[in-house]
Amino acid sequence: RENGKRSIEDVECRLKLHLRPKLGKLRAADFGTSEIRRYVSGRKHEKAEPATINRELSILKRAFSLGSRHDPPLVLHNPPVSKLEENNVRTGFLEKSDYERLLSELPSYLKLALVLAYHTGCRLGEVMSLQWADVNLTAEQPTFLIQADNAKNKHHRSLPIYGDMQD
Repeated sequence: RENGKRSIEDVECRLKLHLRPKLGKLRAADFGTSEIRRYVSGRKHEKAEPATINRELSILKRAFSLGSRHDPPLVLHNPPVSKLEENNVRTGFLEKSDYERLLSELPSYLKLALVLAYHTGCRLGEVMSLQWADVNLTAEQPTFLIQADNAKNKHHRSLPIYGDMQD
């Protein structure tokens, strides 16, 4: 919260739904690798994906790290947190023929978002955050700007407008 991270809502949700119900009454001084293994095993039994479990373990690891850096320390030991192997390779790309069919079926107010996302690979939040002030149609090479505040890596970037995007 102090650093203005956008992930705070996700962290609070994971704490409320999973971490606190399973670990809430456990004292940090009594927490170790066996509790981590038990937590992971329980989440696997609930059919949680490894990536989901890893995000939850990251919250736990960060909590111990912050607690140990507090003055005076709120925790005296920082248990090692091992992550699960993730296999979340993206599959199922949108082929040109499917893109064209989808574009013809979409209502007009969604077409521009699809065209920009398809041609640039921008994330939905980046596309939906665009405003006319971010578009330069008068330059020799027309561009649009993804503002740093709306980019995942917090760096702005300029992207060319070409092909279907110009239409």
